[in-house]
Amino acid sequence: MQKRSHIWLIASLSLLLLLATGCGGVPGPTNASSRNRSVVASRHLYVLTGAASQNAGSTPTQIVSFQPGSNASVKFPNGLRASDPWLLYTAVPAQGSTRISVIDLRTAGVLRSFTIPGTYSTDGTMFDHAVLSFDGHWLALRALPASANQTTIALLDTRADRLVDTIRLNGDFDLDAVSPDGSRIYLLQRLHDGTSHYYVRLYQVDQHQLLNFTIVDKTEINEQMNGTAVARQVAADGSKVFTLYINPALNKAFIHILPLTGDYLGARCLDLPTGSDSSLLHFYTLALRTYADGTSTLYAANGALGTAVTINVGFGDEVFNINVNAVTHFTPTKASVTATERARQLYNGAVLSQDGRVLFFAGLQGIWFVRTDQLSDKTPAFARYLANEAFTSLAMSSDGATLYAMEPARGILTLDTHTGQAGPVLQTPVQAPWGIVWIE
Repeated sequence: MQKRSHIWLIASLSLLLLLATGCGGVPGPTNASSRNRSVVASRHLYVLTGAASQNAGSTPTQIVSFQPGSNASVKFPNGLRASDPWLLYTAVPAQGSTRISVIDLRTAGVLRSFTIPGTYSTDGTMFDHAVLSFDGHWLALRALPASANQTTIALLDTRADRLVDTIRLNGDFDLDAVSPDGSRIYLLQRLHDGTSHYYVRLYQVDQHQLLNFTIVDKTEINEQMNGTAVARQVAADGSKVFTLYINPALNKAFIHILPLTGDYLGARCLDLPTGSDSSLLHFYTLALRTYADGTSTLYAANGALGTAVTINVGFGDEVFNINVNAVTHFTPTKASVTATERARQLYNGAVLSQDGRVLFFAGLQGIWFVRTDQLSDKTPAFARYLANEAFTSLAMSSDGATLYAMEPARGILTLDTHTGQAGPVLQTPVQAPWGIVWIE
């Protein structure tokens, strides 16, 4: 960890910047109270292991639950979570069949479980082979291994514990999303044309039909979808998904906004600023703030390139009125980048304060933060905590008092968001910790 004087200097400067704007969103340092340290230590953390496992079929990923200071832990198969953070939906294959389970993370108890024929999995960190509706009702799985000639997809009703449909398609399709009512499955059709080009397609479940057109942004006639998904957010009502794609070969990054409800069968693509070093595009990450009236603000930030983008989002399935509202830049403060830093992969690399007024996101080193209401200013005040650490994941406690940051080599570092004081380092009782899934 960096020298305490350096931490205090950064936090003190941040305090002046925040107070100058009339809001104490993230104050400067004071002595961390013993009460806060005991609260931090008493929480149960859920950590994703296996950073190298980006796709199903490689080294299995797991979710491990533990309480800081205890050697005891509970291991779960990697799975998907929906609007209820306590529930984990898993698919675990064995000998030609797959066990589907709904697990209560608080009790480690299996609430429901059933078996379907075929080989499917929720292992990995992408959503190309497993997607879940926002409320957890519908689970779509792509059979493994993937084939360029034929794709098999299973649609499951997790509340009725049944296989609704087995869909067989000619060609290579990845999963993209499933609608809240389970009537639509959105797919990515891989073209294998020598590039990463693909089509977004729609399978209409009630018609048992792959519709014969592609889902495109109708404001861009010559739009070509290509890239790799690195981050995703879902609207609070499940009406839209926001997926951040990057294509280092073309030095391109964009957000694909896909409505899952309503009659409009289209999408919206918003390009993001890149820069001169395309190898740093994968540091882009997303955070979503939802307001009481149902509108949202989406933030895309890249702490390696020094960029933050603000996008205001309206109601329901409307996408035509969604545009980039503000783009701001800052100096990442690091002139050279090591091969290790270039290879680092983020998992939930951005998080908002409880009131949505402060955006935190991982950089090449340290945690950047900025007042969200300053992102429309010409010179917003970006500042940084723990500037000598290399983080892969951030998470906020439910009371908004503690920021948790995963540093795989050391454990989980904590930050008191009320005081700006670095808290205890929480050692993880697992190998290869990578991402913070949830804090109970």
